[in-house]
Amino acid sequence: MNKWLRKLFGKTTIDSPESRLLTPDRTLDTAIHETSVASTPPFVALNELEALLIAASTDPMQRSEFQDVMLKSDLLAATPEAHDSSGWRTLKKSERVSLLNVPAPDGLTVAAVFTSEQRIIDAFGAGTGFIQMNGAALLELVAESGAFLNPGSVYGVHWTADQLSAILGKPVRITIQKDTQVMLGAPKERPEALLDALTRSLSAENRIREAWLALAHWPEEDRWSWYLDVRTAMPGDDVSALLAEAFKLSSQTGLTLDMRVTNENEAEGSGIRLIPTSTH
Repeated sequence: MNKWLRKLFGKTTIDSPESRLLTPDRTLDTAIHETSVASTPPFVALNELEALLIAASTDPMQRSEFQDVMLKSDLLAATPEAHDSSGWRTLKKSERVSLLNVPAPDGLTVAAVFTSEQRIIDAFGAGTGFIQMNGAALLELVAESGAFLNPGSVYGVHWTADQLSAILGKPVRITIQKDTQVMLGAPKERPEALLDALTRSLSAENRIREAWLALAHWPEEDRWSWYLDVRTAMPGDDVSALLAEAFKLSSQTGLTLDMRVTNENEAEGSGIRLIPTSTH
């Protein structure tokens, strides 16, 4: 859970990768839309998801349930123009939909998403347009840039692109442009839930020869992450699909899960050995 927002503005246009069910919207190609933010009103939970959001804001143990329910529930995204009518329709492949943007704490602008119509009204005022769709599907559409849930509210959450990837159970793809130093080691406190998920999934695939999980520090970026070193002939995308649950769990530890997949016969990896569970 990250920082709250104080000012909202902007528009982003997304292309639908596949058919989605959502409330009506029109294709918009207007310039960036700007709007002021209403004063922050009291926040009273209007649905189960909002009740879980309030609980998760003070109890990290509740965040897993909140994220799971959020991906299964409907979320809303504000649009620059109101709709002519309401109702459900299918968003066609490659159809363009414009969403209102908000400035994030990291300086980027990201899509504004909400847990109810009232949160849109609280932020942008009555009459603001919106689309509504399954939470996982909506977050997939904005995952490349990140998102801000309930911006302007006392219960708002900013997710970077990397954090959204973890929530959606996807790896963060990084292309190393130059020699990069990384420090690997075993964590003092074992992330038992993450270790169990990784070991269970990796053990189910006999094409995976070896795997280690380490705590990594990237000095040039001054960041920490989990570092999964997998030795297999499987394509990286297939390994990623196998580990969707683990990527989601990594987001709950506060660290992303970086993964390296190679079929080379290299020296033993660093950190905690996952596969095989013991050396022979």
